[in-house]
Formats: sequence, structure tokens, C-alpha cells
Amino acid sequence: MWRLGGRGLVWYPRALAVTVLTTLVALVLALFGLTTGSTPLGIPEVVDGLAGGQNAAIVRELRLPRVVCGLFVGACLAVAGAVMQSLTRNALGSPDIIGVTTGAALGAVVAIVVLGLGPVGTVVGALVGCLVVSVLTYALTYSVHRAPGQRLVLVGIGLGAFCHGLVALVLTHSNPDTAIGAQIWMTGTLNARSWPDTVAPALACVVLVPVLLVAARHLNALQTGEEMAGQLGVDVPRTRLVAVACCVGLTAAAVCSVGPISFVALASPHLARRLTGNANVPLLSSAACGAALLLGADVCAQRLPEALRVPVGIATGVLGGLYLVVVLTRRSN
Repeated sequence: MWRLGGRGLVWYPRALAVTVLTTLVALVLALFGLTTGSTPLGIPEVVDGLAGGQNAAIVRELRLPRVVCGLFVGACLAVAGAVMQSLTRNALGSPDIIGVTTGAALGAVVAIVVLGLGPVGTVVGALVGCLVVSVLTYALTYSVHRAPGQRLVLVGIGLGAFCHGLVALVLTHSNPDTAIGAQIWMTGTLNARSWPDTVAPALACVVLVPVLLVAARHLNALQTGEEMAGQLGVDVPRTRLVAVACCVGLTAAAVCSVGPISFVALASPHLARRLTGNANVPLLSSAACGAALLLGADVCAQRLPEALRVPVGIATGVLGGLYLVVVLTRRSN
């Protein structure tokens, strides 16, 4: 993978090729996404719409924000998953597994059901919930000096289950009409995305991914263990704090934009490592894989028969459950 450190930019040809090819796949899927919807369009019609032709309103204002949002959200979740797996040295270390996304869901549900807030309030609630759970997870995990990464996963799973129970409690005692709105948000969807929805994940990618690239050499060292990384000259507490903060920021931006999306953060780093054949933290290749996976799932979900169409969060949830079973089975073998 590419990384910044030492005497300059270090890159690996295979990782570069994989990143470029996967990015091209994501862009092709984005083009297919622009053709998909209640009014099917051909590629020439999409190109004409992008140029301001007859279908400009459909392409530019309805479908293009959805596709751009999917690209950035997929990249945010994938990079967050790669960082989390590096920190925990655990194949299951991803934001949706350790409770960060569940905390965001709890914050959003409280904002919608209890406080009766609108879209902006829902985003703020999700952000607050994500940050609170992240701080609690970090504090409980590293209250013991040099706590292992496994502890982070266990604490996160416990807090995630607690938040999930609170979500169920709030929805059970809420007005049915209000609860429906909260449940729709919790499915995770790219439907009805507008240009403002793309701002948070785009900014998170532009600001936080370069920070992680600069810290990539230290993140790679952390994969050998905190004691070994310390002996190699890595400031472990500082690197860990920066990495967790970036991971939380990326996850919060994605969840606040489209709701909780599972599978992408878990699977993208695995796919990137398999394709690149590199043991380093696969930041850029994971981002490209995440964008392609999310857009691919969305295009497939949209092309189902109308009676079977589901939000992309449900589609990725089904895939994620199957993928998790495969990962656990292989680890046990």
C-alpha cells in the first residue's frame, strides 16, 4: 500500500494497480447507478443529462447526489474498518461490530422519537451518540495499561448490545408513526439523498484520510503489537488516539449521512488485502473497495423487482451476516 513516512512516499506497484482498477470499477458502478431508478435511462441519456440535456433534473439532482454519496460513504466506512482492524489486530474489528454505528443509531432514534427533531437534529443526535459510545469504548478499553486489541472488540460489542437494547426500548414505547420514521433511518439507505448529504462524508475523506496516510507507517508497526511498536520508536498512545479519532470521524460522517450501513467496513479491508497481497494497512485500496462494494450493493438492490426492492443497508446486512459466518468458520478451521 502507499504510505507517507521515512524519507518520502513509499508505494507498491501491485497495490497501486489494485487501487486504480478498483476505483475504475467503482466509477463504472456509479455510471450504472445513474441509469437505475424508477425511470430507467440509457448511458447516452445519462451523458446527455450530465451535460444539461433533457434528463438533467433527474440525473443531476436526484441520481448523481445518491451516487456521489455512496462513493464517499463507502470509502469512509472501508478506511475506518481498515484502521480498526489494524488497531485491534482482529479480523472482526470494524465500527459496526464494536458498537460505534449502534451508538449513532441510538442518538438518532432519541432525536427522532424522544425529542421530535427533524433531519438536522437527527444528524446531530447520531453524531453525539457515535462520539459518546466511542469515548466510552476507548476509556473502558485503555483504562488498563497496554490493554490488548481484543479488549477493544469485547468492550465495543458489549456497549453495542447495550445501545441496541436501548433502541428497542425507545421504539417499543414510542408513537407508531414516529417509530416508523426512526426505523426507516436505521435501515441505512441512499434513497432521496441530496447534495448537502454528500458534504460530511466528502469532507471526512478529504481531511482524515491524508492524516491516516501520514500515520500509516506507525499503524503498520502497531500490527506487530504495542510493545514491539514502542521498541520501534512509535509513540503508541498518540498514534492510537489519532487513529481512533480518525476512525470515529469517518464513521460518524458516513452514518450521519445515510444511516448505519453494515458489511462494508468489515469486508473491504479483507478484500483489499487479498487483492494487494500486502500486510500493511490497506488505506487507499480499502477506500476504493468500499466505494465499489456499496455502490454495487445499491445497484443490485435497485434492480430487483419492485416488490423486492430494499434499502442498501438491508442488502449489505444480509451479505455481511453471510460474510461474518465465512470469516468465523475459516478462523476456527
